[in-house]
Amino acid sequence: MSGGASAGYAGTVTLGLTGLPEEDAAEARLLGTAWTRDRRGRRALRARLQLEERMGGIRMRLMREGRTIASERFARVHRGTPALGLAVGSDVAAGPALLVVTARDSGSGERTIRRRVRVPRDARERSA
Repeated sequence: MSGGASAGYAGTVTLGLTGLPEEDAAEARLLGTAWTRDRRGRRALRARLQLEERMGGIRMRLMREGRTIASERFARVHRGTPALGLAVGSDVAAGPALLVVTARDSGSGERTIRRRVRVPRDARERSA
């Protein structure tokens, strides 16, 4: 601050903002989810993504009450609309969960996508 009471004061304020879109965010969107079975017969959450660029890596996590209950990593995913699968073990109870997909491009860009899902008792249930 500078100035005085008779002439007034002048100053500068610096604010830090969070929650704004990143200019360097990876170009990725979650198009939809569906429950299927993997090759071993386990429940699997299939997530279809829209990738506008090649990703250096994608991490999918299924979370409940702040804990990871299933996780999978994918390296070097090409642009387009891939469907990535996340196997969910039989020890995971049916009920609500949070799908967290983190996509990292080949540079420093990163995007995290969150979607609430419902873990079915059986993969034949349709709700995701």
